[in-house]
Amino acid sequence: MDENTVRLLKVDYWFRTESMIYDDLDNKEKNPSTVISGNFTFETLHHDIEGGMLGRFSLTQCNTGNCGNPSPIYISFQQGGNNVQHVLKAADEPKATWNFLYAIANTIYTPAEYGDGDAQTVNTVYGKCRVYFGRPEDKKFRRMIDKCELGHGVNFTRFEGIEKVEYDQDV
Repeated sequence: MDENTVRLLKVDYWFRTESMIYDDLDNKEKNPSTVISGNFTFETLHHDIEGGMLGRFSLTQCNTGNCGNPSPIYISFQQGGNNVQHVLKAADEPKATWNFLYAIANTIYTPAEYGDGDAQTVNTVYGKCRVYFGRPEDKKFRRMIDKCELGHGVNFTRFEGIEKVEYDQDV
């Protein structure tokens, strides 16, 4: 392979999320929850020598029937923590709304600082949130994000053909 050859990855994933709203941990089992499950593809579109990447997330199959029909989203991030820098969409796509793909991006990136513990309050692309990273014995790693101040310090950018993401999250 010569120095001008570039290898870009395309990986298919299965994803399941459960969202629930409760006011007290004792009430958790009594409150409704929503499960969304589906398959998505992550493609690397660009990477650089400093570890910067631009990737595309696309829904390929909905397994629960409630994923909607989201347009692909583009995420630029820094490797070595997968810290999201920008969340983007194609300029010709409809206005962004919270959907399956944003849930994936929100779940897999790591805004926490290395060595500062499993529970931290951090700035995210969505606002200032508390992030808790759990490592249960069943090897299903879980990231819980709560207590968000949405819109606090939101990142944005504009490139030819893509534009910044702004969305409303109704709870």
